[in-house]
Order: sequence, then structure tokens, then C-alpha cells
Amino acid sequence: MSQPTPPTRKPLIVFGSGGHGLVVAETAAAAGFEVLGFYDDDPTRKPPGPWKSLSNHALHLPDVTVIVAIGDNATRQRVQLRTVNEGCELSTVVHPRAIVSPSAKIGKGVFIGPNAVVHSMATLHDGVIVNSGAIVEHHCEIGAFAHVAPGCQMGGSVKIGERSLVGVGASIRPGLNIGQGATLGTGAVVVSNVAEGDTVVGNPARTINP
Repeated sequence: MSQPTPPTRKPLIVFGSGGHGLVVAETAAAAGFEVLGFYDDDPTRKPPGPWKSLSNHALHLPDVTVIVAIGDNATRQRVQLRTVNEGCELSTVVHPRAIVSPSAKIGKGVFIGPNAVVHSMATLHDGVIVNSGAIVEHHCEIGAFAHVAPGCQMGGSVKIGERSLVGVGASIRPGLNIGQGATLGTGAVVVSNVAEGDTVVGNPARTINP
């Protein structure tokens, strides 16, 4: 875990050629990366935008870094761990219009989108997505491979478990704990802790597990 640093200009490969991959590639280019193109485990998928498809060999070229741009949390975790085990160097991509506190701690392979805010002493573990316009307040901790979707707002000292999904526009009261693998629905207003694996929706948020 390290403090945010100015964006590297090492060439970057985006792993995952879906819609989120395009967002990450455009963000990386805006942040000063040289984006070489996309790699995808499915060779039939066409790369989005102006970039080209790359072979697996390209992931292992000298002085090339990789970011795994896959929205599904479990898949992103599996692929990122695989790329690390294969010796790939990971980059974190932060949009130039994001605000990240100098006291925040940012892990490897993290994506922070435009107009997102990560405040003082917040911690983002490896593989986290903080999407466009999301607000992560002071002393929050986002577990590895969680996804904070666009427009989310969380008060101070919230803890989000690994691989959790905080849906579009959800809000979380300060000091709450969200368990691993939990899902907070679109627009959910969370006023109490959420157990591991639970799905909650509504205002106030309620559990809808079968």
C-alpha cells in the first residue's frame, strides 16, 4: 500500500475490452499514460475505441504495465491475481479530474474515475474501482476488489468488505460496516450495518435475500 504518485508514462495495457475497459483506457490516456491497446481472454471481442487488440505476449514485454479493467468483482480479482502471478506490473489509473487526498492510501490496480473524491486517511485496497463522481469520505476503508459505482456517497469511517458492490447513487451513513460480497442496490440509503453476502435495497435499505 502506498501513497498516490504522479502518473507513470510507462506504456499501459488494458486487460478487458468491455465498456469499463474503454472508460479506463480513456481515463489512462487523459492521465498521461501511453495506452498500447487491449488484451482480452476472449480473442473474438473487438477492442473498443481507437486502440488495437494485443496478444498475451504483450503483457510480458519489458517496461509495460497492466490494469485489469473488468467490472465484475470476482472476475477482476481472479484475473488480477493471475497477472501478478505471471509477473506483470500493475498500474493504478486516476482521472486528472479526481481529487485524492495526499494522506489516502491507494493499492495496486485501482481505478478512480472522473470527479471522484477520496478524502483524508481513506484506504483503497488492491483492485478497487471508485467510479465517476463517487465520494469516499475520511477514514473510509474499501476492501480489495470492491466496486463503488458512480455517484455513491459514503460518510466518514465506513468500511466496505472485499468484492462488495455499492450500486449507483447509493449512500452510506458514517461509521457503518458493509460485509464481504455484499450488494447495495441503486439509490439505496444504508443506515445500518450490512452482513456478508447480503443484498439491500431501498430507503431505508432493507435486506432482500431469498
